[in-house]
Amino acid sequence: MPVHQTMLVHTHRETNYMHPIVFRIKEQLKQWKPVFSNLEWLLIGPQKRELEFFTERYRSEFKQKWTYHDQPPELHEIKAWINAALRNNSVKVLEVSSDPDFATNELDYDSISYSSEGLNVIAVGGQRLSRGLTLEGLTVSYFIRTAAQIQYDNLMQMGRWFGYRVGYDDLIRIHSTFDLIECMRDVGGVEAHLRTQIELHEEQGWTPTQFGLRVLKIMNMIPCRSDAMRNINITSSSDLDQTIVPSSGAVFDFENKEKLRENLRKTSDFISQLGDNTSLQNRSYVWEGITNEIIVSYFDNLCIDENSGYPASTYEWGRLRSYIQRRIECTDDEYREWDVALISKASGESCQPLSEYDCEYELVLPERSRKNIYSNSIGTIHQPKDTTIGLEGGIEEFYSNGIFSNALMWQNRGIKPLLLLYIFDKESQPLSTSTDRISFFTIEEEKIHVVIPVLVLPSAVMTDEEREYEMAQFYSNQELPLASREEVLEGEIEE
Repeated sequence: MPVHQTMLVHTHRETNYMHPIVFRIKEQLKQWKPVFSNLEWLLIGPQKRELEFFTERYRSEFKQKWTYHDQPPELHEIKAWINAALRNNSVKVLEVSSDPDFATNELDYDSISYSSEGLNVIAVGGQRLSRGLTLEGLTVSYFIRTAAQIQYDNLMQMGRWFGYRVGYDDLIRIHSTFDLIECMRDVGGVEAHLRTQIELHEEQGWTPTQFGLRVLKIMNMIPCRSDAMRNINITSSSDLDQTIVPSSGAVFDFENKEKLRENLRKTSDFISQLGDNTSLQNRSYVWEGITNEIIVSYFDNLCIDENSGYPASTYEWGRLRSYIQRRIECTDDEYREWDVALISKASGESCQPLSEYDCEYELVLPERSRKNIYSNSIGTIHQPKDTTIGLEGGIEEFYSNGIFSNALMWQNRGIKPLLLLYIFDKESQPLSTSTDRISFFTIEEEKIHVVIPVLVLPSAVMTDEEREYEMAQFYSNQELPLASREEVLEGEIEE
């Protein structure tokens, strides 16, 4: 079966913007031919600089980040492949438009011409590339097209990503403008928030007719064309008030074993800073009165810089850190002190998961599993009953009709923040074989315990001005009922 390789250059919909781009790409390919075909000592100044740039990029961006079991190709092998492709004119540059003089119909992956070697193509276009056209083997997107009024649906439709193709992680590249990258990041946040709502409703057994989803409102963007939003209201909610982070849709880097080990080491160092635990609750170790500076320093180590142990979207730590700092500046008692709990199951075989980092707490490790083979999400992370740690009263007082009540938990928590430290068993297995859920790691993979901190952010005592500043706005359908936060979050999961 032929292997196709595609680069997308998505530009303005008018063809007079496309023609110069096609010309410049073709000229650049011509300029690269002698760079890769000649011996290095025969190259002149600009060609030498081109080769030096290429060499450094391959070393730093590909070779150093190689994560596969076999060894990465040597530079001379890469140069030979590129030289052969350029020498044989194997890379086609095609304009996909309605212009009869410039457009081409050669973007045909099923053509007999490409049945053996596949099609290597740089496709330049606008409207035709954004609507309903599948680009096979897409690995590189150069995305610069924008609109006066950006819509969520158009941006997601035009942004061509890469599916679930194993073995392509190191080849995927997206090039765009700063503004478009910001818009795509915002729309990604909207989608994550929407998925979280859907998962919470699914856990409750609710159907779309019983609950209308709220869609986050992003400044200067709208979800879709205006005439499709006739029954839509705009409502507001403070999205970090009474919140548990990460959300149930968060993803984690199971493939990056070095990050998983670093997360364990950093968590061990953090626990060592806490001193002796003040209490033990159902075999979970609890520390009370931990200063905010220690908590912030721990998450700075975990989540900031290129060595971050978690994807940026998992904690959005920069935004969360700023929120906590604003609450400290606005009040005398919010976020000054935290409770911290190192979570253990109440029964089972215990171990010391941090012993190699000189932290010897005995735990019965909780277990989770990944949602499916294509997902790095584990769904709901925390046990609802764990969110009552540090509160007065027995756990039974937080249940209503046999269901854990987040409303009662938040009511009793007041302004007291809590950090839950979960270390999930590397040998975790799905509870049921009848679902798509899978283990954290395959049989062939190295297995490492997975640490996931969970932040329980309490109520904030805000003035009207402060609450208005913190508000997140939502689009909601006025014809469908909206549940309160407490109704949405009611529920329990099995250990």
